[in-house]
Amino acid sequence: MAIEVEKWIKPQDDPSLSIRVRIPKSTANPAWPIAIREKFEAHHPIGSAPRTCYALGFWLGNRRGDIASLEWDDLVLEEIELFDGSLETIEAFDFRQQKNRNRHGGREMFIPVVDKLAQALVPLDRSKGGTVLKHAYGRPFSKKSLTGMMAPWNKQAGIPEGYTLHGLRRTFGTYLAECNIQARAIMEAMGHSSMTVTDHYVREANKKRMAVDIARAINEREAKRDAMKQRIPLRVIK
Repeated sequence: MAIEVEKWIKPQDDPSLSIRVRIPKSTANPAWPIAIREKFEAHHPIGSAPRTCYALGFWLGNRRGDIASLEWDDLVLEEIELFDGSLETIEAFDFRQQKNRNRHGGREMFIPVVDKLAQALVPLDRSKGGTVLKHAYGRPFSKKSLTGMMAPWNKQAGIPEGYTLHGLRRTFGTYLAECNIQARAIMEAMGHSSMTVTDHYVREANKKRMAVDIARAINEREAKRDAMKQRIPLRVIK
């Protein structure tokens, strides 16, 4: 016997349909606050493996596999015609991301070296080539070992648990959004395959900006009220 589904199921009467399920926000791999970054920088000097890893992770904003495999041969000088028509020689890392390398070759990245990253690279030995990041024996880190090393490096700097190498990638995305960089540019800089993740950084930055605007409006309004209270009332002479 056939069941008349439209009579048997009445979704409009199902109270569960009005329930909105919120997926809890992930607390793993948080962005590094300025105080945490400064603490790491103060303990690990430029030229050390921890500081090099940190600089590459933060200022390139890419994944641990890309940081571990990045080579000096990926560092190029290229003349770029900018939007204003001027020509500028740019030093940049030109590489393909490890993610999806086997599927479609990986996303091609061109990331100019900012001043802070350039400072971190100056004392490193480029003569032997190979990977930019090497451990004390002059050999490259594996992706897995690099992740594991961040915990003791943080502990040495007195940084609490939870701040990871992938967290530096999130820090970069947050940093760009707070610099008011357009969402499309953030997507390209981080190698996102869609705008979904990128939009999160932009929303979070805008939410903070709106909160600051609200606080400023409150302060200005209260300052006006306080100023009015302090005014000497006019004396009316008859």
